[in-house]
Amino acid sequence: MLFGANLILLWIPFLAALDGNVCPTRCDCTALPSTNIKTNCSHRDLTSVPVFPDTTEELYLHNNHLTSIPPGAFDNLLSLAKLDLSQNPLHCDCNIRFLTKWLEIVGLDSGAKCVTPPDLNGTSVGDLGVTQTVSCSPPVRPCSHFLVTDVFLFIFLFSLLFLMIWCLRTLRTIRFKIKVNDVEVNLNHGRSLVIGSIKRRFQVSGRS
Repeated sequence: MLFGANLILLWIPFLAALDGNVCPTRCDCTALPSTNIKTNCSHRDLTSVPVFPDTTEELYLHNNHLTSIPPGAFDNLLSLAKLDLSQNPLHCDCNIRFLTKWLEIVGLDSGAKCVTPPDLNGTSVGDLGVTQTVSCSPPVRPCSHFLVTDVFLFIFLFSLLFLMIWCLRTLRTIRFKIKVNDVEVNLNHGRSLVIGSIKRRFQVSGRS
């Protein structure tokens, strides 16, 4: 009987995972009178958004280090009635648009505000689609950047060409010197052979 009870306890986390009601490791989950869940993940130094129980009705994510909210992070929270995203250093680029649209659809005020870029600092994420325009294009580089790049590229190519010419001329000079030395060695060797043969002939003729 005791073995069966322990087996049931071991299966509880697995069944809860299948049901989508596992509380994130660094959060606290408590039951509400509505039988739904209040998930408290505030002040946990979170840098990414965890997966929340499907029955979460209240979600607190304030005072963390979240710079972005991935698309679809709250799509499974069909019972969500309260969301707090305040006091997070959110970066409001093109990826924040989904959150703005989602907050508009569900009618929630999350308290989320942009921290970067500087021109959007302090702007409510829920107001981005109304009063502010979020740029989705990469920053435009000034013409001076391309001019400096072209100058460095020209200097590099010119230096490379000069080095190639110098190497070719040096190689040609080295080959010529080696060839001349070979000829001199052959000539000297030939002379020694000729002189040696003359001496031998002279010695032979003297004996006869």
